[in-house]
Formats: sequence, C-alpha cells, structure tokens
Amino acid sequence: MKDDSHTCTYMIEDDTSETKIIVECGECSNSFSFRSCLPEIVRSWDKVSNSDKLIFSDTFERKYSKGTVEIISFFLSLHEQFKRNSRRDPDKKECKKCVISPKRIYSSLIVDLEKDPEDMFESINSAALELMKSSGCRSCRRATIEELRVLSSSLLDMNSRVLSKAYGIVGEG
Repeated sequence: MKDDSHTCTYMIEDDTSETKIIVECGECSNSFSFRSCLPEIVRSWDKVSNSDKLIFSDTFERKYSKGTVEIISFFLSLHEQFKRNSRRDPDKKECKKCVISPKRIYSSLIVDLEKDPEDMFESINSAALELMKSSGCRSCRRATIEELRVLSSSLLDMNSRVLSKAYGIVGEG
C-alpha cells in the first residue's frame, strides 16, 4: 500500500472569540482528500488542543469544528488499531494457517473502514459472528472476539457522543 502521508503547512489564528487552524492547501502538491490530509491535520490539532475550527484553505475553504475533527481522529485511531491487530503474530504454527487469523479478520475490517466508516459497527459485529461460528482454533477465536467486543463498545461510545453533540440525544448509560 502506498504511503500518502505528507507534512501540511498550517497556521494558527487566534482572536478573542476562537482559535483556528488554517491549513494552506494551495501550497501542497497533493490533491485534498481525507485519506491523505487528515492524519497530519489530526497531529496538528493535537498540538493545539484548544482550537475551535479547522479550515482547509485553497481556492475555496472547507471548515470543520472540533467535534468533527474528534470523530475523524477516532476513525484514524481505529484504522491504526486494525493495522496493529492485523500484524499480531500467532504463537502456534497452525494459527498462521487458520481461516480466522487476526491478519485476515483485521485486513478485511481495514478495507471496510476505508470504504464506509458508517458501516463499521455492522462490519465488526459480522466479523465477531463469523468467528463464533468458526471451527478455527479456540485461543485465536476467543482473543479476537474479545478485541472486537472492545472495539465495538468504543464505536458505540463514539456514536453516542455524535448523537449527543449533533442532536442533543443522550443515551442510557
């Protein structure tokens, strides 16, 4: 897979009412895309944690609020977690050939996340159901199902935060 990461030029504008990160996209040789731009943007956002807005500046501006960037950051961290889990090396020789190996499960989830983050909860649950029905090795299955349960829970927490911020909907908890 090609590495699309690059360093973005940005400035911080601080006035009395808000702090903005303004990314100078006009200077960049890459075309704007969430996949190529946001990992760097999220790193910038982390350095200026009290920012209120994120603006991509070129011939027109795209503005994102802190809540939106937190959601994007969550999906980027989920993507990194899937990559780490897919590289987990099984202990036993037979686990490397297992149809429910973490590499296969998490590689599939990476593809799903890159295609449509909205369907991640369904993708994670489908993977867990597939593992429960599988005849693969017990230790692999148990460990991966537990990881998926934790990831699913984390996704539900993010969903609750989105509903709360966007619509004022507060779930039971």
